[in-house]
Amino acid sequence: MLQMNKLKYRLIFLMLPFIGLILRIIGRTIRWKKRYEFRKDKGKIYALWHGHALGLALYGMDRGIVVLVSRFRDGEIAARLLKELGFEVVRGSTEEGKAKKGGRSATLKLIEYLKEGKNVAITVDGPKVPLTE
Repeated sequence: MLQMNKLKYRLIFLMLPFIGLILRIIGRTIRWKKRYEFRKDKGKIYALWHGHALGLALYGMDRGIVVLVSRFRDGEIAARLLKELGFEVVRGSTEEGKAKKGGRSATLKLIEYLKEGKNVAITVDGPKVPLTE
């Protein structure tokens, strides 16, 4: 079973550039009713639910947004895909009772980016909780 999981993740990592290309095509061909210009904003924090992350990924490509992504294995997939789409990524997460997840250093890094005038995106829910809780 462990060998199958390793194979599955290797295949996913190999497919990420192709998936990124497909998402770029989709994002560029969607007709958005009103296009929000992220580049005009300076030092804003965008808070969203995990379920809305794909919308930001499609809408915010190549706009200099810095995204907080967890250090878990699924976070590695998300981080690589977001980099394919032109996002900057900061890795770190928090878990109650565990100090070595990089949450503090990630928060400090995000604050640095905000002071530089970059926009930051974070999810306000955890990936394992029901939607919008």
